[in-house]
Amino acid sequence: MNIALIGSGSGGHIYPCISFYKEAIKSHNCICFVFKKIDEEIYKNQYIDFIKINNKLSSFKQIIELRKQFKKNSIDCLVTFGGKVSFLAILAAKSLGIKIYMCEQNVIFGKANSIGRIFVNKIFLAFPIKENKKYLYVGNPVVENLNCKKFDFFKTSKPTILLVCGSLGSSTILNVFADFISKHNEYNFIVVLGKNNHDSLIKNDNVMIFDYYEPLKDLLNSVDVVISRAGASTLSEIIALNVLSILIPSPYVTNNHQYKNAKFLLDKNACQMIQEKDLNETIINSYILNYLNNPYYCYQVKENMKKLKVNHPCKKMLEVIEKDLNE
Repeated sequence: MNIALIGSGSGGHIYPCISFYKEAIKSHNCICFVFKKIDEEIYKNQYIDFIKINNKLSSFKQIIELRKQFKKNSIDCLVTFGGKVSFLAILAAKSLGIKIYMCEQNVIFGKANSIGRIFVNKIFLAFPIKENKKYLYVGNPVVENLNCKKFDFFKTSKPTILLVCGSLGSSTILNVFADFISKHNEYNFIVVLGKNNHDSLIKNDNVMIFDYYEPLKDLLNSVDVVISRAGASTLSEIIALNVLSILIPSPYVTNNHQYKNAKFLLDKNACQMIQEKDLNETIINSYILNYLNNPYYCYQVKENMKKLKVNHPCKKMLEVIEKDLNE
């Protein structure tokens, strides 16, 4: 079976695509299509070959080029992971009668997926928001074979708090936490700044700072509490690793989807959430202590996360696709 894969534009689209690729390539021929520089860099780092589509072409010409490549490579099915270019690929595949499968990582559909879903055969969901013959809850592909290391970063046995400012960084979050960290020596802190933040924190025996850390799952597996944005991939790893979390959803993303992701977990009593507008040192510490001083509450949160955990999402997706194409 020849499978075309589209995961482009951001880590939230790319990393689920890569996870599925690594599972599907064991038994099928998979071809990734890339459109942007960030796509090329990440796929190259993962040693994955790809076909590049010129992103400067008009949408119509990109569809024509995709049709050409799908024909040339005898594509049997297309699996997309969201974003504008995935919609163009859906149109190209639909015009050729190729079966199409869509993966939605968030609690709500993005713009491209919201429109594109009317053309696809099956939709794979990372969260249980809808289930029928077309909408299948399988979990997020990023948690397939989630093998992690565990590190002891500090000499002391204080509770370790991981702060993840998001891939682009957040000066709002960092400004609040810079003061908080300087005043709370009773914790160990690991801070992942993100690319647009400047290193304004002071490193010392209880503070470790990274601009970027890959794989993040190793950090998640090594801390007591994570404070993070609410991107779909990060949330899926938090659930899979059963890590206590305080989520600060970004208010600057499309359709406010991070708030809706976090609210979904909050309603299941599987996290704590602070909206950015409410962020201050007092509420941060009260939420941390709410975990550290309440073992039974922590137990409840972790049990609720276990109910949301899905094992082997890529294998489940592949089984559905293989069954469809063999019918």
